[in-house]
Amino acid sequence: MPIVNKSDIETFIPLATSLDGKRVEMFAMQTEREKCTEFLGTELYADVVDNSDTPENDVLREKVLPVIVYWTYVMYLEQGKVFNTATGPVVKRSDASMPLTDEELSRIVKRYCKIARMYESELQSFLKDNADDYPLWKDGRIHTGCQRFSITKTDNQREI
Repeated sequence: MPIVNKSDIETFIPLATSLDGKRVEMFAMQTEREKCTEFLGTELYADVVDNSDTPENDVLREKVLPVIVYWTYVMYLEQGKVFNTATGPVVKRSDASMPLTDEELSRIVKRYCKIARMYESELQSFLKDNADDYPLWKDGRIHTGCQRFSITKTDNQREI
C-alpha cells in the first residue's frame, strides 16, 4: 500500500480540481519508491509499507508524508507538462493560458525543493532521536537534493 495518494498531496498543496488523479498518483508512486529507498533504505521502507499498522511506522509515515508530497510536486512541476502521444512527446497549451517560462518554472521548482529538504531535515532529526525504534534505518541517507530536477527542453518537444 503506497504511503501517499492524491488526497494526501491536497492537504499540503492546492491542486486544480481538473487535475487527473491517476497522473498525480503515478508521480507520487514513482517519487515515493525512489525517495523512500534513498533516505529510509530498502529494508525500512519495505517495513513501513508492509507493517503500516504498528505505532512506530504510523508515526514515521506522518513524518515521511510531507517529504514525499513536496518531492512529488517538484517532479510534477518538472515533468507534468509533457505528454506522450503517437507522434512523440508534446506540451499541451490552451488559448486561455500562458505557460511559465523556463526561468519562472525553475524558481518555483527550487522553492519546493527547499521545502522538501526542510522536511527531510526534520525527518532525519526524528530518525536520529528515535533510532532505537527504527533499527532498520541507516544514518546518512537524507538530503537527496534537487540536482536531477533541472528544467530543460528536449529537442523533440512539440507544442499543441
